[in-house]
Amino acid sequence: MASRIIHLAITNELISKCEFNDIERLRLGAIIPDGVSNRDDYSLSHFKLKISDDERTYDLTKFRNLFKDKMMTDDLYLGYYLHLIEDLIFRNFVYDKYKWDPRPEGNVERLYEDYRQINSYLINKYNMQSNILVPDDFEKEEINKVAVFDVHKFIEEYKKDFEAVTYKDRFFFTDNMAEEFISLSAELCKKELDALKNGKEFFNEYEWSWGK
Repeated sequence: MASRIIHLAITNELISKCEFNDIERLRLGAIIPDGVSNRDDYSLSHFKLKISDDERTYDLTKFRNLFKDKMMTDDLYLGYYLHLIEDLIFRNFVYDKYKWDPRPEGNVERLYEDYRQINSYLINKYNMQSNILVPDDFEKEEINKVAVFDVHKFIEEYKKDFEAVTYKDRFFFTDNMAEEFISLSAELCKKELDALKNGKEFFNEYEWSWGK
């Protein structure tokens, strides 16, 4: 899925276009779905839904049913919800539009190296800071009912995204692709935010399912 830094770049774009109640909680929510320690909790934190034997999506409807009131008043939950949308867009963007194939040996590792390179590029472009504030009582947040989050370890790993890297040519995921994805995601997320204000939803998770 998209890197932490890419999610935060999208968040920065949305901050420039929309009003939010608490930017710090929004930023934490934008990355915390990835702050789990194992695959099972990752599926839970992303509300993974099995539609059929070979089709999956992220259950945005379930998230709204659980946290809709929270989403409208607490930007941590709104940021979390937008993260799920962004990951659905990312799957479509990488696998369908750009035909990413993770099966050849070493491809996944090479893609992660692209992420590390692009993180450095985006940090500089968006003037990002390495501090993400975590509430002292995070364990009391209702989101902990969904999955087990190792939030403090995750934030320490996030800080490593700011370490200098030696430039390498991109293997697959380029700077231009990152910019294209960030722009597309910000556009679609803003439409979802506008719809939510009117008690509706713009984004349908079934239309963005994968494995079809």
